[in-house]
Parts: sequence; C-alpha cells; structure tokens
Amino acid sequence: MRHDPLDPAVFAAHRRRLVEVLPPRSVAIVHAADILPTNGDGTLRLHPAGDLFWLTGIEQEESVLVLAPHAIDPAQRETLYLRQPTEQTAQWEGAKLDQERATAVSGVARVRCGSARDAGGSPHGRAPAASSSFPHLSSSTVSLTLCRRRG
Repeated sequence: MRHDPLDPAVFAAHRRRLVEVLPPRSVAIVHAADILPTNGDGTLRLHPAGDLFWLTGIEQEESVLVLAPHAIDPAQRETLYLRQPTEQTAQWEGAKLDQERATAVSGVARVRCGSARDAGGSPHGRAPAASSSFPHLSSSTVSLTLCRRRG
C-alpha cells in the first residue's frame, strides 16, 4: 500500500451511500483499473480505479466488487472478487491480497478468489492484459455499471 490503512468502516459507509441511490432490484458492478501493456512483456504502472478504492480501499488489479442490495440471501449483497494470490505472482508482480487481508482492508465479508489459469490465462498464472480472471465479468472503461432487472 502507498498509504496508511484506513478504517474499513469508512468504505462500508461509502457502499451504503451508493446502495441508497441505486434503483430497486439493481446490481452495481465496480471494476478495478486495467493493467495497460507497453510492449510484448511490459506494463505501465497500475493506477487504481477511484470508484473501487472509494468503495473498498482495494488497489489491486483484476478486482471486482458486486453489490446486490436486494439479494434474498444477505450474505450475497456484497461480494468482492480477487485474483488468486500465488507464489509465482508474488515473485513476479508483488504480493497480492488474500481473502482475509481483503476483508480486513475493505470490510466486505464475502471475498472470492479466482485464477488466471481458470480463465484461460498463461500457465505462469498471469492473465493476458486484455482479459480478466473473471471472464463472466467483462472489462470496461466504465467503472460503474448499473443493471436493472426487468419484470
């Protein structure tokens, strides 16, 4: 981290503020910033997505927050998806958050990890720059997407 840790209650309050303005039965999906390539084997420095940081305090690439405030199961109302930390990614890219640390930083109780290999990434655990560890969640330049269920 580039700063002292913040109280996770701050991020929980920010999520509550967002949920208050969401239309009924909507879902908010907030993506981390993409890692931009410079050439075949290099990348630019990651600039964390402001929306994701404001809601969670997470500054890690390939992270996704899903807010479903009207989910029947209260445990599914806030879910944070992270890239699975491995020894290889720690060696080549630096330490990544695990589930416990992500919960401590963000205050989100439900944290799930995925792997680049599961998403068709390279065998050394690093996903191609254009893809995500979560293929069912598309990468987008729009960091906040509201989806309203019809019916």
